Amino acid sequence: MQVLAKETGAPLAGLELIVNERRVGSGPEDRTRFAWEMTDAKGRLAHSVQAGEARELDVEPTDHAFGGRAHLEIPALAPGERREIVVELTT
Repeated sequence: MQVLAKETGAPLAGLELIVNERRVGSGPEDRTRFAWEMTDAKGRLAHSVQAGEARELDVEPTDHAFGGRAHLEIPALAPGERREIVVELTT
């Protein structure tokens, strides 16, 4: 996953994020994974999801100076498949 500033497209380096993950179609109470993650110098972080199930991710900065969170729906991955996902956050 790469996290970028929505306004400029610049990578958001060293940003601490809360990532909530659940199956597509389940409610917020059915959270299956909750993690704190931090982006690297290029605004990237690695986040693994279970193969074979579509997932929803809510990505929210821990720094409330940023303008909200991003909601993503990730189609099911095949075993061993990797995808590059871009998240844009308002700065």
